[in-house]
Amino acid sequence: HNPSIQTGADQIDKTRAALGPHTDLAAILTNQAQIQRDLDLYDKALPNLREAIEIYDRAGVTSETVAQALTVLGQSLFETGRPAEARGPLERALAVFTKAQVGRVWQAEARASLAEVLWALGERTVAVAVGREALADATSEVVGGPAGANQDGLRRHIEDWLAGHRVAAGAPGAR
Repeated sequence: HNPSIQTGADQIDKTRAALGPHTDLAAILTNQAQIQRDLDLYDKALPNLREAIEIYDRAGVTSETVAQALTVLGQSLFETGRPAEARGPLERALAVFTKAQVGRVWQAEARASLAEVLWALGERTVAVAVGREALADATSEVVGGPAGANQDGLRRHIEDWLAGHRVAAGAPGAR
């Protein structure tokens, strides 16, 4: 039990009481869920993400903000063994990113996660193609600062994933 996470949960409760279902609360919930994901606390992230997405949807938010929450939701569902449930949020995240005309580099994480989901669902050839597209996204522009370090880590993760996930023509799952 991490005390800083509990403190964050207490602050979220106070914010929820003060603001109600406001998009600022949704942003806080998404940030908390990202931390929970990074700490492998996927089950704890899920309710925060679902609440955040519900708030964004009710408010009509269609920006990269909701796409990020959808990405983390898809990742968390996948990591809890639910690839079929993870697919929809990841595909929706990519659609939102595209509609919002966000740079490809910002779509790489969602696309890489979708590749992993598709592989788990047996759609091997499609998964590898999506993984290659994720790598192209991740290397489409150079980002500086801390985001650049994250970009390098994501690029390496995608390269490693692609190296370990190959499909021979005519193999099961090749479609």
